[in-house]
Amino acid sequence: MTSPFAEALGADFTRLPPAVQALHAGPGRWAGEAEVTRGSHPLARLGLALGHFPPAGRGPVTLEIAPEGQGEAWTRRFGTHEMRSHIAPGPVETIGAITVALRLTADPEGISIAIDSTRAFGLPIPGWLAPRSFSHEGVDAQGRFTFDIGARLPGGALLIRYTGWLAPA
Repeated sequence: MTSPFAEALGADFTRLPPAVQALHAGPGRWAGEAEVTRGSHPLARLGLALGHFPPAGRGPVTLEIAPEGQGEAWTRRFGTHEMRSHIAPGPVETIGAITVALRLTADPEGISIAIDSTRAFGLPIPGWLAPRSFSHEGVDAQGRFTFDIGARLPGGALLIRYTGWLAPA
């Protein structure tokens, strides 16, 4: 089975840095460090609760990727908080009651990730209320996979941001 990210990127997948290709090539376990910042706007707090996003803080993070149905199960552990999602072809990620269709763009440094559409409990969230992504995956000077995953509400209020690095565990 091809990973949803590799499938979506097609030939561009082979131009990604080795650490980014390795993480998205298929099943695996990764460990590293992360910092989580959460938005405080009432709509941000609601969205974070619906998606079971991690609390704010800094510390260890693990990621396990396993085949599941037509996609992958991603289990992230930020300290003791577990956040599980399913990434289906498209790619489409479901986190709790939230589902987002993603648009991926490969560049020599990694992958930029945008949100094309968002649903809550299966219902579309209107564009004027939907979050905007500012996410990128790449590598650091040590060759480790890095992530800067974030989303803002319309108007610019922070929804969530988590940054850090991962290496094979």
